[in-house]
Amino acid sequence: MSIRGKVIMKRLALLLLLLFSASAYAFESDEQGDWLNNYAGDIDGKYKIGMTLIYRGSDVQGVYFYNDDFQDIRLSGKICDRTRIRLEGYDDQGTVTAVFDGRFKEQDEGSVGSSSEVNRGIIDGTYMKTTDQERHPFHLGMSSASYRYKGDGRYAVAGAADDSIIERSAQTFWRGVQADDKAAVAQCISYPIQVNLDGNRRKIEDRVTFIKNYDRIFTDSLKQTIRESVPHNMFVKYSGIMLCDRGEIWFGSNGKVIAIFN
Repeated sequence: MSIRGKVIMKRLALLLLLLFSASAYAFESDEQGDWLNNYAGDIDGKYKIGMTLIYRGSDVQGVYFYNDDFQDIRLSGKICDRTRIRLEGYDDQGTVTAVFDGRFKEQDEGSVGSSSEVNRGIIDGTYMKTTDQERHPFHLGMSSASYRYKGDGRYAVAGAADDSIIERSAQTFWRGVQADDKAAVAQCISYPIQVNLDGNRRKIEDRVTFIKNYDRIFTDSLKQTIRESVPHNMFVKYSGIMLCDRGEIWFGSNGKVIAIFN
């Protein structure tokens, strides 16, 4: 089987896992590329964070960010004794600024599979800033995983040439929905686009028609879902880049919204 064929098989396995498993298991990277294991969670139950981890044996690399600024902070760490993980966060000068000491969830006795299995999809532990040495509980749950070939950007598999364009566009759309700025949101759409209107899929041909139907497309429920989503380090597959956890919004390779499932 070709390298690309192997990766396709990995993607299929991932999709099946995410569809049918109550708890996701992290993926190991290989010589062709990396699995970007995306986590969502919090520190102290109130500071929302996201994290992307790349596993290579016992070595771990990645980034984390706070949901209120989307600024990546570099991580490097190790897995110890299979169930423990220690990650150090670094500033731009390479100084350690934070430490995550965590544990992966272990399989319960009597559950499917061996009781000695470790679920890397759930991490609990303590977080500490090096400036004050105070420890705070943190919790992370794996939300998605995407495969990235060596040398490619995070969103290259969907045809994106520049990750920053995708991120800026997604955040512009996200802020537009938060502000209920119909004109700004309409600018973020790739036309024509299919939406649900009166229980049927309808094609919207242009900005004027989109704005006219805005309130029918962006229901209170959809707006709340978008507000709670994170337009940074998103899940990606060959057909697009996903904003919401259940796939309500998808971006194309140019950063425009190509699908809305309202």
